[in-house]
Parts: sequence; C-alpha cells; structure tokens
Amino acid sequence: MAEIHGTPYFMMDEATLRRNARDLAAAYSGYRGGISVAYSVKANFLPAVLRTFWDEGLLFDVATVEELYFLERTVGSVGRSIYTSATQTYREFSKAIELGVNMFVVGSANGLQNLARAAENSGRKVDVLIRINPELDPPTDDHFYKIGKYGVPLVDEDGEDAMALIRYALGHEDLRLRGFHFHVGTQVSNPSRFIRALDRLEELLAMARVEGIDMSVDVLDIGGGMPVVYDEGGVDADDVAPRIVERLNALADRMGGPPDLVVESGRFLSAEAGVLVSRILNVKRYAGFTYAFLDTGYHNLLDAALVKQVYPIRVIPRDDGVERERVVLAGMLCDSDDVFPLGSNVEISRVEVGKLVAFGNAGAYSLVFNMPFHAQPKPPVLFRRSSGEVEVARPRERLEELFEEEGGLGDR
Repeated sequence: MAEIHGTPYFMMDEATLRRNARDLAAAYSGYRGGISVAYSVKANFLPAVLRTFWDEGLLFDVATVEELYFLERTVGSVGRSIYTSATQTYREFSKAIELGVNMFVVGSANGLQNLARAAENSGRKVDVLIRINPELDPPTDDHFYKIGKYGVPLVDEDGEDAMALIRYALGHEDLRLRGFHFHVGTQVSNPSRFIRALDRLEELLAMARVEGIDMSVDVLDIGGGMPVVYDEGGVDADDVAPRIVERLNALADRMGGPPDLVVESGRFLSAEAGVLVSRILNVKRYAGFTYAFLDTGYHNLLDAALVKQVYPIRVIPRDDGVERERVVLAGMLCDSDDVFPLGSNVEISRVEVGKLVAFGNAGAYSLVFNMPFHAQPKPPVLFRRSSGEVEVARPRERLEELFEEEGGLGDR
C-alpha cells in the first residue's frame, strides 16, 4: 500500500468497526431493558465509517449541525441522531429539527428554552434528555472550569439545576421529557465512576418524588468512556461493563421497569480500526539515542502532543533477534513537541531510512484533527472492506487544493 499510495496514509478496517460495535453491545447484554449503541461522530466523521455504523443499526451522537450534514449526505437521514450540543443555540436546534432530528440532550436552562422555542416554531414536539452533571470530581481551582462545562448539577444555589430543568420540560407542551444523560469521562477503566453517577441519578429521582413530580424515565444515556488499550495493563469492555449493568438493573427495579439504555462511544468503536503508516526519512545518533525522522508528525496524530498519547508502534520490516535500540521517533514538524511517546510494549530495533513505521489505534481523534502545519496536505485514507478489498475513502489532498483553500486562487 505504501508503494501504491505513498506515505503517510491512514487505513480504516471495516471488519474491526463492525466487531467493535457488536462487542460493545454484547458487553451490556446482561441489562434487562433495551440497548442501543450510539457512535460519537466527533471521533471520526469519515463517510465510510458513518455508513458502516449506520448499516450496523447504531444511533449517532451528534454535536454540530455540520456533523448532521455529513450524516445526512452519507446515509440520507439523521433520524437516528441524538443531538448533544455544547452551545445549545436556537439556530442550531431549529436546523436540526428541520433536518429531522427528534431527540436532543440539553444541559442548561437557556438551552432548554432555545429548544422549546425552536420546537414551537417548527410545529413539532421533540424528545428531551436532561444532561446532569454528577459532580464526581472535587472542584479544585486547576480544573473547576472543566467540571462545569457540561450538564447541570442536581441542585444549585443559583437555581440552574436539574430540578429546574425537569419542571420546565414537563410544563412545556412542545417538549417530551424522555429521560437523562450523563458522561463521566474518557478512557474510564474503573466502573465505579459510572456507578457513582447512577447513584446521583437515583438521588435526583428521589428528590423529584419528594416534590410530587410524577415522571417516567424512558431513556437513559450513560455517555461514553469505554477504554481502548493503547499500552500494556489496559482493560476491555468485558472488564468494565458487568458492574455497570448490575447497578443499572438494580436502579431499573426501583424505577418500576428498565428504561431503554443508550451507550455512547467514539474512541472504543473507531480507534482500533485505524492505522497511520509513515516512512523513516532520516536517522541520526545523539547522546546514545537513535533519532528516526518520519514523514508525519502531530499534525496527523495531534493527541501525541496534546495528551502525550502512546500509540502501539511497529517498524516494518521488523528485524527479530537484533538488540533493541534507544530510539526517538521524531516528527517532521519544526516543533520540539513533535516527538512520539513510546510505550513499554514497543520494541524497536535497527531503524533505517526507508523503513515504515505504523501507528496502531489511530482511527479516533486523528483524522478530525488533521491540520496543514508547514503547508502539509491531508494524507489519504484507505478503507479495507470486510472482503479484503481496499478502497480510497479520502484521496490525498493536492498541494494546489490546499493553496486554493488558503485563498491563493488567482493570486500572483
């Protein structure tokens, strides 16, 4: 593939996408109610990926009108979308309703009022999930601003809390309050975070009963967070889900019946299905290390710099039996942060100019972060079908196209 398409390139694997979708649903199969898996489009909105998950019957967690555009253009419908916006504006709600979205997640009083007005003006009644903030982490100064970005607390001295949103939604004729949503984080290997969030939800339902609010919970969206193993010592869905399911079933018993469960995921569904293949362009020795300079950088794998993400790495061809080198994989960018962290499971030996370096688990939060640093065009994305056939899902961007995108048309 490297000889045909050049490097760097991404490859997405259809069979892995389908397997991950089925594995995630199977991990929650002990739940006594209905189960739906929702793909978080923000992780990778490649049309070939969206079409695959549509064929698998997944729902779609969508955060912007532009993501709705990609979904509608790809499969012809946005009817299986759950619209979860951070900004929650009247304009985007109106557009989403016009396109055919029926379920919305709202986590602010102003957002709920905007949705109600959009629904009223459209002449359509829409379904609402209230996003609660379970406040699982202490409000320390260094990350308090992050804690409050999403959802509403159960109670708040300023009055913008879950109880207030419940009362508003139940009292508005254009809104159907269907249930609740929360999100406890990403790469969550400890199920206790989900369990504590469910404890908080049960507290909220008890508070509603005390106030005489009679409401049914038809849908419970527990967000994403299922971890992906990038290095040694990780856990998989079968390690995390059973305890969550146990708590869900106990909650359902006290609610008089199980609500439909929605399990979101972006990373778990798409990360392992992707690989980024690059080539070594230069090698130098310095202070006992071998520096291998690649034809890619963090402009293609931003998390390597942003969160120091460790990716599974293979050098191709591999030289077995050769002593391991102390290697630094350096990106092509003129930025000292453009160095790829190496995990404890990475064995690298005899790096040479011309060899390939493959980064695994590169299917999530990679393509969506591609940037033209150093005027670098986007790499191509190949899509390997379950049959083994390989297609070009996204061609390599031409330098002329990038020039025109940056306003260079006719500029002499």
